[in-house]
Amino acid sequence: MRTGLCSILVVGLLAALGGCSGSSSVPIAPPASSPPAPNFKTTFGGYFQVTGGNPPASVVIAGTGIGVDSSGDSHASFTQTVVFTTNPNQINAGTFKFTYADGSTLSGTYSGTATPPDANGYSNGSGNFTVSNGTGRFAKTAGNTGTWSVSVQIFAPGSSPAGTINATFQGSLTL
Repeated sequence: MRTGLCSILVVGLLAALGGCSGSSSVPIAPPASSPPAPNFKTTFGGYFQVTGGNPPASVVIAGTGIGVDSSGDSHASFTQTVVFTTNPNQINAGTFKFTYADGSTLSGTYSGTATPPDANGYSNGSGNFTVSNGTGRFAKTAGNTGTWSVSVQIFAPGSSPAGTINATFQGSLTL
């Protein structure tokens, strides 16, 4: 019964498209090509501390995180300056360093923008990064670029830690 129903649906579809009458006047578009998947992707989560004035025009955020990539656990450290006098907030002078389970490292700089924190302290951001140095499997990646995205929650002033972070760095790196 299932095979008969499928045959009827296929024949009906072909007839609707003109496939049973000999020639079809309905153009069939080729499948859309999707962008190539990144060959580098590290997602990590962790904590950060905020230093700056009260209320600050800008703050320095420094933190650490743990993540997993295709080779196993990774550890991350990062620091950045967020300028609160613009909307969206500017993320400047960002630096990162990832250390992977196989001993490889990847470090570089990043910048971007972030939304102002909502009533619960959540903010999202994104931008671009440039690799400045790599070792091990990333030894030939200096100068490569990619994108990053982040979701953070900033806790009340005086909290320890000051916030949590969940970030993804990805891109196509020449390995």
